[in-house]
Amino acid sequence: CSMILITSASYVNYGLASEFGNIPPCMLPVQNRRLYEHQYNLIECLQDKLDRREKVYLSLPADYEIPYFDELNLDRLGINIIKISNKLSLLSSIMEALEYANDAEPVRILFGDTLFAELPTDLDVYLYDDSNDDYKWDYLDSHNVYSGYFAFSNVKELRSSLNYIHYNSNSDNFTDVISKYKLSGLKALGWLDFGLQNTYYRSISKFT
Repeated sequence: CSMILITSASYVNYGLASEFGNIPPCMLPVQNRRLYEHQYNLIECLQDKLDRREKVYLSLPADYEIPYFDELNLDRLGINIIKISNKLSLLSSIMEALEYANDAEPVRILFGDTLFAELPTDLDVYLYDDSNDDYKWDYLDSHNVYSGYFAFSNVKELRSSLNYIHYNSNSDNFTDVISKYKLSGLKALGWLDFGLQNTYYRSISKFT
């Protein structure tokens, strides 16, 4: 069994919360739908190109009460919910989410505030794009940033990299795991980021 994980086990920042309430990023409204519905459609387009279906998981904060409509909708789409403490760092949250998948591989990870025009079928890759914002992105060089999608062929190596960074380097930065695992970079197609007020509205205006 394979795993596609949408990581959304934290809440949106204050700026977005003041407009939309205290919700996980995947619950943000995008063109009269939730963001997770667009993420699901993106994943479905990827699934059509794969040899076999991969199981879709969505991590949400443990104390988040899923609205009844969304419970029905997530169940209809066949998205498996993983509840995780929002007090955890992203790295620790991913470590915990992997426990639910046993030894599923490959593992693909899509950040919960992110969309793309298309996802690659390639494994052992991450997506990057350029950014002109002043926001403190995770940069891989002076112009390009990690844009929120990662695909791993070897779950044992991924666990090993996560554990090494978490316990031996005093870091909770997921990008350090990418370096440890040695993923290759691919240029993203149609990256949209909904994680901040300014990027949210820019992405809404670009969304088609």
